Amino acid sequence: MAAARPAPPPAPATADPTPAAAPAAVKSAARGPVTQQDLVVVNAWFGRPMAARKWDLSRVTAEQEAELGRELHDLVLAFYKPVADGSLKRRVLEAADPIWEARSRKDLGEPNITILDSDAVVAFSHPGGYIYLTRGLLDWIGEEDDEVLQFALAHEVHHIDGNDALRCLSDPKVQALPFGTATLFYLLIFPRAYTDKMEYDADAWAYLQMRRLRYSDRMSLMFLEKLNHSADRDADLLEGRALPGAKGLASLFENHYRAHPSIRTRLKKIRELSSAGTSKKN
Repeated sequence: MAAARPAPPPAPATADPTPAAAPAAVKSAARGPVTQQDLVVVNAWFGRPMAARKWDLSRVTAEQEAELGRELHDLVLAFYKPVADGSLKRRVLEAADPIWEARSRKDLGEPNITILDSDAVVAFSHPGGYIYLTRGLLDWIGEEDDEVLQFALAHEVHHIDGNDALRCLSDPKVQALPFGTATLFYLLIFPRAYTDKMEYDADAWAYLQMRRLRYSDRMSLMFLEKLNHSADRDADLLEGRALPGAKGLASLFENHYRAHPSIRTRLKKIRELSSAGTSKKN
């Protein structure tokens, strides 16, 4: 399995990905190899002007962020179909409501949450208030474990609230790469996650939201505990910072959780935060 990797953008690991090569590597564990029609659709997206457009990320207004978000949403939907299940969507929206209300950026309107038809266990987000959860993630969480779902959502809300993606892509080394902003999201942010500090901060904020919602300490840690157990079957989670490889991934999006810091380290840091909170009460 992949060894631990250096931090993701703003100092991306060495690679030479190209928009033209990315769709050609697409495979789906759920649907088998992509069809020629799949490649036509995806290559058509990377051929559009928005894929090559370079955004000035040093000064993005709320309106521009919404426009960029719509472009990125089109990119995600080039790879996946949304799940048309009203009961699943209702559950996710209701779980997200109290988390979204705690955001600091009130210029963001309602969140745009999409459930993707993928067996992968992953959630990710991007500017403009867009959050994605896969059908596989919801199956993995189970019907009754709302605390696990809310932690996953809170982690993504914190990334949106903190403009983490735009801060990563604003790095001069990343800006110098010969790709449009949306393409950089696909090649760098989605498959490689964020800096260690950004990921740890998102975990910490999610944990604090769980406690604010009056979940027990054990329940507040359940999302990370479940990921830790999943590492018995996926060593990439255990080692952390895995780059996409020939693992039957339907797209680079599905590497997102594997690209986080080691789950053991993430869990250790949150346990330390939990212990610190307990000590203050005593």
